[in-house]
Amino acid sequence: MTSCRWRLFGVIAAGAMGRLSEGLGSVTLIWLVMQRGNGGVGLGMLAAVSATAFVMSSLYGGALVDRFGARSLAAPCILLSAVPVAILALNAQSPTLTMPLILGLVLLAQLPDGATAAATDACLPELAVGAELPLERVNAADDLIDGLAAIAGAPIAGLLITLYGVETSLWVVVAIAMAAAVMCRLAIPRTESPRSTVRLDVLAGVRQIFGQRSLFALVLFASTLVAVFQCLDDVILPVMVNSLRQEADALGYVLGCAGAGGVMGAMVYMILCQRLRTKSTMILTTGMIAGALIAIAV
Repeated sequence: MTSCRWRLFGVIAAGAMGRLSEGLGSVTLIWLVMQRGNGGVGLGMLAAVSATAFVMSSLYGGALVDRFGARSLAAPCILLSAVPVAILALNAQSPTLTMPLILGLVLLAQLPDGATAAATDACLPELAVGAELPLERVNAADDLIDGLAAIAGAPIAGLLITLYGVETSLWVVVAIAMAAAVMCRLAIPRTESPRSTVRLDVLAGVRQIFGQRSLFALVLFASTLVAVFQCLDDVILPVMVNSLRQEADALGYVLGCAGAGGVMGAMVYMILCQRLRTKSTMILTTGMIAGALIAIAV
């Protein structure tokens, strides 16, 4: 039981380090693009590439874990993500670092993220059973710690950029990724892989989504909300901060506050979820989101 608990804590810590590096990397890349004078158009292209990488990695991530196993994939995928970031760090001040090259490296860096997240999440049920802890509590703790790590990443990146520059912030992202890879290698247990076919698994998942109207509607609604928030965080807020002639630390604080609001909302819902109706909650929260966006626009 003690061994399982240490492995469980290690997997959760590795996931938190991954979220921390994502928060750091997101703010750093946004500032790098704005620093090179690409403005809102460049940020829009960066957001589009990030969304494309997210969709592609989410589509194949779980199937790859089923095929090759969590332990075999987690650490290599994290290291693969770190290589393009290291290339960006080495060339951050180089005039040869063009916008298409930045977008290509960002795509390569984010493509393995889906498999990494699927690998760490797949270990939690088995480790929770071995540690004799309720899976609900483990999932809640994992989500909370990941959220706090993501919140911390944005202001830390802002301070690093303001004090030491974009290159230093990117190297910190690489260092955290390497630590997370080591943690995953040590913590994720060996399990037998079912050796399923990746292509068939992906096609089966797509058919299930499109075959059920209610599930398709829910996925479409959630995807729309994700797209709206990505536009807000990755394009609109950075442009607003830049128009006010603020430094990178201000952008980090703003994005950190946005993440903190999400974590607070999740905690309130966890407390009140048994007393609330799902449909009423979705309508209420969507209305609150719309009201907040209108307030920002005004």
